[in-house]
Amino acid sequence: MDITQWYAVALAGLVALFIIVRRLLGVIAVVWAQSFYYLLKHLVYPSIHHRISTTRFELLLIVTFLAGNIVSISVGITNISELIARSAKLFTVNLMPLSLGAHMNLIVNDYGISLPNYTRMHRWLGRVAIAEAIVHVVAAALSTKIDLRTPKDVAAVMVS
Repeated sequence: MDITQWYAVALAGLVALFIIVRRLLGVIAVVWAQSFYYLLKHLVYPSIHHRISTTRFELLLIVTFLAGNIVSISVGITNISELIARSAKLFTVNLMPLSLGAHMNLIVNDYGISLPNYTRMHRWLGRVAIAEAIVHVVAAALSTKIDLRTPKDVAAVMVS
């Protein structure tokens, strides 16, 4: 084959690739629209119960958040000192968005999150942070003998 035949094959390949990609994009658009409709109809819009305003999607997000925290706090723990350290770190991580207060409103407004969803996220972050703080305090109290004559232990008891 000479260079003109190579050029013709390459050009025909590019045209064929363009046609195939255009057809695939059309099929993908139809499949995406149908999938998005199904997702909205069965996951995002329906609520769990008529008295509970939480939708299935929000419940899925809450369960995923809780599962992520449980896995993060429990996987790879071999002794109680690691549990104490990890629960303190996760408490701090979950406390950061709570401590931002009104400054989170800028981020929430930019992403179009509604006020009820923002308050729901805030409450779940607070609940998980409190649960991790309780795990930390209980694990620390069980791991050491508390001596109320030392200022360090008195401060630890007063903080918890």
